[in-house]
Amino acid sequence: SAKIYLNRCSDPHEMAPAYYRLWQQINQKEGHLAAALYYADRVSIAKDSLSERALQQSFAGLEKKYDFERIHAENSQLVIANQHNRYLLLLAVVAILVLGLILLLFGYFARRREVKRRDETIAKEQETNRLIQQQFDLQKVVIEILEEYKTTASNDIASGKSSDTKRSGKPVPASLALERRERIIACIKALYPSLYEFLVSHPSGLNSTEILLCCFIRSGFDSTLMIPLLNISAASFYTLRSRVRDKLELRPKDNLADFLAKK
Repeated sequence: SAKIYLNRCSDPHEMAPAYYRLWQQINQKEGHLAAALYYADRVSIAKDSLSERALQQSFAGLEKKYDFERIHAENSQLVIANQHNRYLLLLAVVAILVLGLILLLFGYFARRREVKRRDETIAKEQETNRLIQQQFDLQKVVIEILEEYKTTASNDIASGKSSDTKRSGKPVPASLALERRERIIACIKALYPSLYEFLVSHPSGLNSTEILLCCFIRSGFDSTLMIPLLNISAASFYTLRSRVRDKLELRPKDNLADFLAKK
């Protein structure tokens, strides 16, 4: 019965060692030693074959496991590399934005400085033009007074009057004289604001004529020009200057023009 069942099995597969061992046992009981040895050898071959297949499968499994772990490690490295690249890209974008912001701020402040310089230049030009206009107005008033003085002096000489006395021609209307004085004061204020403020606030109480004298001296006018501008005689001019020196408490060696130039 064992032979009948064994003959029906054409391919024992993994059961080969047990299959050939049964044939070996049957042949041993029947006294077929050669056949028993043959099947004993087949048992060893089947065991070796199964062991080799199992080993190959084990190696294949280990290889698959190694490949899986390698691929997993590579994927992890790729993920880390992608994250690093993402961080680097983010840092690059932030750096570009910061650089752009710095450039914008630099351009903004540069434009502000340029506008400020331009405004300062315009202001200086306007101030220069204003001072030039004030100087022009002062010169115009001086020329008007000198022309009038020249005409009056000529009339005095023609009538035989002394040039040292006060002008005796037709007197200047009070309104015109006041208007000229105000124009001169306005020009002096614009040309020498600190000096005018010093003279007006001086504790000695300088009057308007004394203040004008100081401003004329500061402007560099000589006595022959200041006498007609102040509408006084030569003697009165020197008396007026001495009184101004006394009020400003100047010593005999002090120069009045140098003193006023420092204010």
